[in-house]
Amino acid sequence: MFNQSENPGANRVLVVGATGRIGTLLRPFWQNTKTNNEYVYQTRTANPDYDITWSPLEGSAPFKRNLSGPPPYSAILLLAGVVPGSNVDFSLNAALANAVLATACKVAIPRVLLASSSAVYGSYKNQPYSELDSVKPSEPYGKAKLEMEQICDRWRLEGLDISCLRIGNVAGADALLTNIDNKPILLDCFENGRGPTRSYIGPLSLAQTLDSLLSLSEPLPEIINVAAPHPVEMESLLEAASIDWRYRKVSHNTGQTITLDCARLKALRPFSEQESTAREIIRQWRSVKDFR
Repeated sequence: MFNQSENPGANRVLVVGATGRIGTLLRPFWQNTKTNNEYVYQTRTANPDYDITWSPLEGSAPFKRNLSGPPPYSAILLLAGVVPGSNVDFSLNAALANAVLATACKVAIPRVLLASSSAVYGSYKNQPYSELDSVKPSEPYGKAKLEMEQICDRWRLEGLDISCLRIGNVAGADALLTNIDNKPILLDCFENGRGPTRSYIGPLSLAQTLDSLLSLSEPLPEIINVAAPHPVEMESLLEAASIDWRYRKVSHNTGQTITLDCARLKALRPFSEQESTAREIIRQWRSVKDFR
């Protein structure tokens, strides 16, 4: 079920992890909208709604058996990975990255965009983190994502063009908007009387951003922060979504502002001012179901 790009010279992109949180947000948009690229969707277990059945941890041999002729893909978009939850093995993230990169090298897929996370920075300052800042992850998830990034160095030496995307909060894939039940959401309230401020991106903006990056012919930077250019307060998102919420006092004043400097991304893919607003981010989150 390949999406139909209207560009006859479009790149064919293999999306690994199409069934995950972010993949399920992006796929409906790409399948129902004109794109710069043609997307092929991987799943680990046979599913007629997906194009390729392949478990990367089983190695490249099963993948190669399905190939004939010249390399069919110009890039891999690696979205797969272990996300925070109970009793999860975060070490699988590095193993998964290594397996996918090894396969890309063996079958001559020249470019890989790897979904990392802003969690690699940690929370050691209140100013936006740029790609040049030190990485000091404080949680297991951030440490695991950093290990994925470090794996890339070896495969760059083999000639792969690898860009690690340090993605901020994606509306619809984040804890704020996915853990909704009948109880009010509790937001930490800091000394200034406000809640957390974070770098967010709407799912449609993310789909357009990835599509733009994948269509560029020149090598991408090794690290790119990915979010809308301006951060947003979490209470503004909840209010825009008409979700019931309450403050809860915290005894510390750390972690209120964890944001990204996205100047590097903005130079590659211009954003509108609207894409940074809580109202537009929530509109995109709600509109995803219309594509499904």
